[in-house]
Formats: sequence, C-alpha cells, structure tokens
Amino acid sequence: MLKSTVRALQAMLDRQRILMLAVQTAQGPCIGLLPFVPVADRSAVLVHGSKLARHTQGLTPGAHAGILVHEQDGPDKDPLQIERLMFDCTVQPFERKSVEWEAGRDLYLARFPDNAEGANNLACALRSQGRFDEAIEVLKATLTRDPAHPIVWNTLGTVMSEQGDPVNALVFFEEALRQDAGFAKARYNRGNMRM
Repeated sequence: MLKSTVRALQAMLDRQRILMLAVQTAQGPCIGLLPFVPVADRSAVLVHGSKLARHTQGLTPGAHAGILVHEQDGPDKDPLQIERLMFDCTVQPFERKSVEWEAGRDLYLARFPDNAEGANNLACALRSQGRFDEAIEVLKATLTRDPAHPIVWNTLGTVMSEQGDPVNALVFFEEALRQDAGFAKARYNRGNMRM
C-alpha cells in the first residue's frame, strides 16, 4: 500500500468518530454504531459500549468482529467511491480499572470531552478510589461546558457528601432535582442529607 494511502486512511480514523460494528451474538448477527478512539499507532481502535446494547453481547474475549469506518456521503459524492476502511478484528476487552482500561478511558474522554456520561463515569471511578479532588475537577469541567446534566450534579453531590460537605452536597442534589424532578437517585441522596 502506498504511504500516501496509509496516511489518508490514518487521517480518516482521526476525523471520523463513529464506526459500524458487526458481531455475532447468541440471537444471531448484530450491527451497531459506536463511538471509537484509534490508538496512537492506529493498530487498534477502542470502543465504549453499553452493557445493555445487544451488540455489546458479542464483544467477548477472542470474538471476531467486523468494523466499518467511512467518510460522510453527500449529494456531490459518488456513493461507490466514498472512502472507507473495513477490517476484521479480534475483541480484547479490558478489565475495569486496569492500566489498559484507564488509558483507554483517558483517550476516550480526550476525544469526546463533551460526553457527560463518560465524564460522570470517570468521576465515579475516581470517587471510588478516594481521588475526590480529581473527581470534582472532572465534574465541574463538564458542568462548565454544559450545566444541563442532572446526573453530573447528583454525582458532584455524592462526592461532596463523601468529603463531609453536606451543605454543598445538598445544593448539588437540589440542582439535579430542579433539572429533573423525577430523578429518584438524587431525591434519595437529598433525603439522606436531610436526616
């Protein structure tokens, strides 16, 4: 393959953020769209999938998967000439909180800094490790970009509560409930603060 072609394909991996994943599950073939991050040398991609999604059931150690990444279609493009990468891969999940998992998480959050769910998950992991200041930093940065995330306000409240700051924790639980009055977890946490 020409070096210019390799560079063009690597650039596509850097530009595109969603891939199509095809896996085999117990119910049969399944296709899903997932955000992805290429590793530095472009020899692999990291995906983050919900355990509730059907296609995630096919992401077991050693399983084979097909991946498609392509440029966007448009009225000025020949649909048969759209640049695309298709490859077969072997699934290699990372154990949660392993060095590889943490490195992948950091790459994912760097590529998707506005992903409130990902930032919230990171803050929860940091909180469980007792790294409260780092968790607060992640949560506040997320809320600075977009304050409309009740789950992030709730997590900020739990971090403050665990640090022994019930006054601020209560403020954050109240904000989560102001944004989503039906948010049961925030209501429960707020109730615990008032006891």
